[in-house]
Amino acid sequence: MAKSSILDSDSRLSTAMGTAWELIRLNLLVLLCSVPLVTIGAAVTAMHYVLLKLVRKEDSYLTRDFFHAFRSDFGQATLLWLIKLAFVIPLGIQLMMLDMGQESGFPRALSYAGLVAGFAVLVLLAFTFPLQSHFRNSLAGTLGNSLRLGLAKFPRAFVLAFIWALPAFFLLHVLAVFPLLLLLGISLPGYICCRLYEPVLKELE
Repeated sequence: MAKSSILDSDSRLSTAMGTAWELIRLNLLVLLCSVPLVTIGAAVTAMHYVLLKLVRKEDSYLTRDFFHAFRSDFGQATLLWLIKLAFVIPLGIQLMMLDMGQESGFPRALSYAGLVAGFAVLVLLAFTFPLQSHFRNSLAGTLGNSLRLGLAKFPRAFVLAFIWALPAFFLLHVLAVFPLLLLLGISLPGYICCRLYEPVLKELE
């Protein structure tokens, strides 16, 4: 029994290390393909495509699969990103105003209201990139399905949006974690989110 337990522990450790290495590679690919900023949507969509294969333990060639999804979803994923960006930028401005406090001259109550409203929209759009990576649909169809899922699965969508907000928070307030964010700051939250949204996608299949 003791020998079996040790072997099981080694197997779990080996699996965990292998997954961590895959996530580091994936994180670097996302960063590389996000350099023009406008391509972030396509890079994140490709990441979700790879992550779903990883979570489902399907055969996958990480780099090949990533660039295949990046190319095939580029146009629509870019439009989805620009739509999301229209809410992300005001959200970032509200956060900066709160950090500046009274120096900004902007009422704090309005900043909080703007944060709540912006975050609520991001919750409703939490499923956009996972849906884009897994289903063939029009732009309007993907957005509509994301809104419906955001409402129908609101607690799960809220957690997804919250998880994605954490790296941005740490990047702005805890610079010491920057090296870790560089290695896993996108793919690790994506992996955790994938484990949460995978059952939802399975329901839709």
